[in-house]
Amino acid sequence: MKKLILATIVVASFSSHAISAEEYPGVLSLLPKALAGDYISQRNLAYSYMNGWGKEGANGYIPKDPISGCAWRKLILLTNKNADFGDAGNESVDCSKIHPTDNAKVWEKVHAGIQLMSKLNDINNKGH
Repeated sequence: MKKLILATIVVASFSSHAISAEEYPGVLSLLPKALAGDYISQRNLAYSYMNGWGKEGANGYIPKDPISGCAWRKLILLTNKNADFGDAGNESVDCSKIHPTDNAKVWEKVHAGIQLMSKLNDINNKGH
């Protein structure tokens, strides 16, 4: 129960910097795991933001949001020990699609993500 409440708080916090998790349940299904460091969830979320996923109104729908997608590509490289050269290539390709005037938005999301990952890690470590 404690982890569910924490996940809800984390999703709500990160959503203010991304897309509303309540409005888009696909984000809600991936975001808690991605923020907890799950490599596959991080990659799936980055891909889904870059390309969009599903149909609007359908369960699992994630709208196309290249700024959030690029931010997740950077978060993977900065925070996940499983990141490899493929992730570096994905970051290079996906983030090249971001207009220079939007780069600050990407880094705002990266910083917010790192802070939330750190808080989640601290809370999980206190629980053990």
